Amino acid sequence: MGLRPVSYRYRSGSTALQYGLIAEQVARRLPALVQRGADGRPAGVYYQELPVLLLGQVQRQQRHIPELHRRADSGVFSLRRGYHSFNCGKLCLAPMHAQRLSHLVNEHAQLERGGKGLRARLRARALTTT
Repeated sequence: MGLRPVSYRYRSGSTALQYGLIAEQVARRLPALVQRGADGRPAGVYYQELPVLLLGQVQRQQRHIPELHRRADSGVFSLRRGYHSFNCGKLCLAPMHAQRLSHLVNEHAQLERGGKGLRARLRARALTTT
């Protein structure tokens, strides 16, 4: 989505740390989510609309995961068996590239495990707020 979360404190003297988005950045990407001041400039964000958009983004990503797994599994088979080269159709990778690919596969697996933990935390958080 191209939005960058930030943390901030209000100037009014409150020491509580707040989290949110910069309204001007949101206005460039998703103008319908922005509250406008009397002067027409971005003044705030309609945060209540954001979860629905995030859900759509998560669903799009979830549809791509099986294809990514299929592509990764089809090329990683020989690496998992300990071969020094990686052969996928007409493509043959040198040992250095095969090691890099193996490293990327491991990173992908770690991200998947982390993503499952994040989804579980988000579900638990949603259950406690309803």
